[in-house]
Amino acid sequence: MSPPCSGFRSGRSTGSGSAPVRSSTPSWSDARMDRRERETWQAADAILDGLLDLPPGEREARLQALNPRPEIAARVRRLLAGSEREGLLDRPVATLSELEPAPEPSLEGRHLGRWRLEQWLGEGGMAVVYRAGSVTPPVGQQAALKILSLGALARGGRERFLREQSVLARLRHPYIAALYEAGVGEDGTPWLAMELVEGQRIDEWCQAGGLDLPARLDLVEQVADALAYAHRNLVVHRDIKPSNVLVDEDGLVRLLDFGIGRELSAAAVTRTHLRALTPEYAPPEQFSGQDTGTAADVYGLAALTYRLLTGSAPHAANPLREDAPEPPSVRATRAAAGTLEHGFAARLRGDLDAILLRALACEPARRYPSVEAFVADLQRYRTRRPVQARPPSAGYRVRRFLQRNRWPLAAAAILAISLLGGGLGVLWQAQRAELAAEEARLQLRYLDSLLRELAPSTAQAREMDRARLVTSAAAHARHDLASRPRLLATVLLTLAEIAQAAGEHRQSEHLAGEAVDLRARLHGRDSPEFATALVVRARALWSERSLGGDPEALAAQALAIFERKAPESEGHIRALLLQQMLDLSLDHAGRAQATGERMRAWCRARGQEPFELCNEVMLAVASLQDRQGYVRDAERTYAELIGMRSARDGGGHASTLQVRTRHARAVLRLGDAARAAALLEPVLANQLEIYDRTTPELAATRGALAEALTTLGDFDRARQLHEAQLAELVDERGGSHPEVAAYLGNFGVFLLKAGDFEGALMRLAECAASYAVLAGPGHAGVQVCNGNRADVLREMGRAAEAEPLSRAALDGIRAAFGEDSPLLAARYSNLGRILVALDRDAEALPLLERARAAYRAQRSPMAALIRLHELEILVRTGRLPPGEGWAEALAARAQLEAGFPAQNPQRTAMLAPLTRIACSAPGHLPCSELRDEALVGMAQPTTPADARLQIDKALQVTAQVSRSPWAGVAR
Repeated sequence: MSPPCSGFRSGRSTGSGSAPVRSSTPSWSDARMDRRERETWQAADAILDGLLDLPPGEREARLQALNPRPEIAARVRRLLAGSEREGLLDRPVATLSELEPAPEPSLEGRHLGRWRLEQWLGEGGMAVVYRAGSVTPPVGQQAALKILSLGALARGGRERFLREQSVLARLRHPYIAALYEAGVGEDGTPWLAMELVEGQRIDEWCQAGGLDLPARLDLVEQVADALAYAHRNLVVHRDIKPSNVLVDEDGLVRLLDFGIGRELSAAAVTRTHLRALTPEYAPPEQFSGQDTGTAADVYGLAALTYRLLTGSAPHAANPLREDAPEPPSVRATRAAAGTLEHGFAARLRGDLDAILLRALACEPARRYPSVEAFVADLQRYRTRRPVQARPPSAGYRVRRFLQRNRWPLAAAAILAISLLGGGLGVLWQAQRAELAAEEARLQLRYLDSLLRELAPSTAQAREMDRARLVTSAAAHARHDLASRPRLLATVLLTLAEIAQAAGEHRQSEHLAGEAVDLRARLHGRDSPEFATALVVRARALWSERSLGGDPEALAAQALAIFERKAPESEGHIRALLLQQMLDLSLDHAGRAQATGERMRAWCRARGQEPFELCNEVMLAVASLQDRQGYVRDAERTYAELIGMRSARDGGGHASTLQVRTRHARAVLRLGDAARAAALLEPVLANQLEIYDRTTPELAATRGALAEALTTLGDFDRARQLHEAQLAELVDERGGSHPEVAAYLGNFGVFLLKAGDFEGALMRLAECAASYAVLAGPGHAGVQVCNGNRADVLREMGRAAEAEPLSRAALDGIRAAFGEDSPLLAARYSNLGRILVALDRDAEALPLLERARAAYRAQRSPMAALIRLHELEILVRTGRLPPGEGWAEALAARAQLEAGFPAQNPQRTAMLAPLTRIACSAPGHLPCSELRDEALVGMAQPTTPADARLQIDKALQVTAQVSRSPWAGVAR
C-alpha cells in the first residue's frame, strides 16, 4: 500500500464546469493571509469545482455530504451565491438530457467563421458551447463550437483558451475529439470548432451496458492509447476524469478537453498558482502548484480506472486529504450489493490492487514511468503473468506460470506420462478396459481444449509452436492407438481441425487424408463419418490451393452422403457451409443464397445452438449479403454477430476480430471512412499480436484499413500497408491464390486513387489474369478487375480502349449476380461516364439513369452524385435551362452532403459537375464561387487523384467560358 499523502496544499481550481468567480476571492500569494485562512479559501474553492459539475438542486446536499469545516462550508456557499451562472462546460455535449435551457441572451443564429450557431449546449466559467453547422462546404457539417466567455477573458482565460487551440491542432487520433477549426471573432474573442461527439460518459456507458471487468479494462486501454499519443506529441492532458471521456455507439472512446493541458517542451514549462483541476482525480503535485509532467496523466488514468472498477473515485473532493486511497478491492466491497462493482472485489484483490495503488502513488517518481508501462502491467494481469507492481517472490511467479499455461502443461504432462509409461497404449491395455474408455474420453476432451488453446485466438497462443505440438500428438496417437482405429481416426481428424485453425493447411490436409482413409475402411464410403472427414479435408484443400486436389468434388460428395444418411444433422450443416463458401467463389450466387437461408432456418429452429456453428452460419449469411451489395443488411448482421461473439469470447478474441473487420468494411462501403478507420486500428493492433504470419483475417484488416486511409487522404500509410500485405501474401500463398488475386484488385484501385495510373493498370491486369487462371475467364473477379481497368483508362483519356472492357464487365457481373444486383450500379455509372468522354451523351443518359435507380434502391447517396452528372449533360445539351438545372443540382448536393460524412471524397468529386453547371450561365449563376470552391477542393491533400483530375478538367473548361461556354471544349 502507498504511504500517506500528507502536506497537500490546494491551488486555484476552476474545474471543468465552474462559473465565473467574483473578484473578491483572495489571491493565494497574499502574504497578509495566515496559513489556515489561505487553506480555508483554497479548500472552499476546490470544493466549488465539484459542486458546479452538479445540477443546482443537488449542490447543497453534496456539500453537506462532504461535511467540510464550518468556515469552509460558509465560503463555498458565498462563492455559489456569487456565481453569475451555473455551468455545464465540458460535460459531454451529446448528453442533451442533462443540459439546462439556454440562458438569455442567446447567440443562436450568429456566425463565427463558416459556422452558424444552432443550439446552446452548455456553459461555464471558461466558455459557452453551441452546436454549430457549417454554412460553406462541407455544408451542414456539425461541430461543438466553444467560445471564450467574457468572465474568463477578464480573468486571463484567453491564454488558456489559445493554448487549447494550439494543443488540439497538433493531435489527430481516433480516440481524441478532433479540432476542425479555430479562429478569433471580430471582437477579438477566440473560438474553436471541435468534433461533436455523440456519446456517453465512460462510467455511465459501463453501467448502462453492464460491462464486465475485462470490457472496462479494454476501454481504459483505449484512453491510454490516446494519452500515449498525446505524450509522444509532447502534450499532457492533466484533467483525466469520467466526464472528459465519452464512449460512442461503437464502443470507442473520445478524450475531450485539453483546456488545461500543456506542452512538454522546455519553452512551455511554467508554474502558476492559478490551476484548473478536478480534486477527486488530480495528483498531489497539481494541488501544490508544482510542475506536472506525464506522471500526472498516469495518476489521472489510474484514478479513472479505479472509478470504473469500484464505482467511486479514489479520493473525495476534499483537497486537504492526507491518506492514500484504500485498495480497490476494499472499496469495491463498499459498493451497493448486487452491483457489478461489488462483484469485482475478489478479482481486484492482489494484482489489480497493487497496480492501481502504484499508479496512484503520492510521489510521481514512485508511479509507473509512462501510461504505456501502466497498461503493460494491466496486460500482464490479464494474461496471468507476474505484474511489476508486486514483489517478485518465487511462489507468486510459479502460481502465475501455472495459471497461464494450464492447457499446455496438461498436454506436456500427458505426453510425459505416455513416454514414461511406455506410451498411451498403457491406458488401453485389455485388463483395464473400463479405465481405457474413461481415458479415451479424457483424451478427446483434452484435444478439444487444445483446439481452443492452440488456435491463434490470443497473443499468448502465438507464442506456442503449434505445428510441432500437433505433429507430436499425432505421432503418439498413431503409435498408441494403432489397435483402436476408430478412436485414432477421430483423434487425427480433431488434430486436422486444430492445424486448420492454426493456419497449418498442409498439415491439416495430411491428417484429414489419413482420417478419410481410416473411416472409409471402418465405416464405408457412404457413411456420415466418412463424409465428416471429407469436409475437413476439402476445407484444407480450399485454403491451400497449391496442394492440388478437388475441394469442390469432395464437398459435393460429402453433401450427397449427408442428404441421404443424416439430413439436418450438424455434420450436414457444416457441409452446407463449405458448399456455400465454394459457391460464392465460383459465382453461384443463387445457390449460395438458398443454402444460406436453409442454414439460418436450421439455427433459428434450434435457438441459435450450437453456438459456434450458428455463429458460422450468421457470418456466412452476412458475407453473402455483403458480396451481393446489400451492405446495410450486412452491416446490421455483422453488428449483431459482434455482440454475440464479444459476450462469449471477448472483444479481442480472433473470431470476434474477424467479424469486427468485416463490420468496419461495411461501414466504409456505406461512406464513413473515419469511423471505419477508428474501428480497424485496434483490430489490426490485436491481430498483429495474435498472428505470427499472414492470414486471411490479417490480410482483410490491412486491406480495409488501407482503403479507409486512402479515402481519408493518408496515401503514404495506405501504400505501405498494401505493399507489405501483398508481399506477405505472395510469399505465404504463392502467386495463384484467390486471396492474392483479390488483393491485387484492391491494390490497383488504391493506385488509381493515389494517381499511379500505370501501376494501377498493371496490378488490375494481374488481378484479372489470376482470377482467370483460378476459375476461368468468365469469373466475376475477372469482370470486376477489368471494369476497374476501364475506369483507369477513362481517367487517362483512353476512353475508346475502356469501352469494350467496361461493357464486358457489365455483362459478366449481370450474368453472375442477376439483373437486380446492387453491384451493377457502379458498372452502369462508369460505362455511362466513358460514353460521355466519347461524346455519346444520348447513349450515356439511359445508363446513368439505371445507375441512379440502382443506387436509390440501396438508399445510397451516390444516387445524388449520378444525378449531378445527368444534370450536367442535360444543361450542356440544352435539354434543361441552366437555372432549372442549377436548382436541381443544389438539391442533389444537399442530399449528397447529408448522406456522406465530411471527409468522404465524393463530397469533393461532386465539385466537377457542379462547377460545369454553375458556369453554364456565368452571368446568372455563381460560376466564380464554384470555381473557387473547386480550386480549394482540388488542393486538399485528401482529394484522390481521379477526383482531382475531373475537377482540373472542369476548371479548364470553365476558364474558357464565353457566349457558348461548352463550344469546342474537350470533355
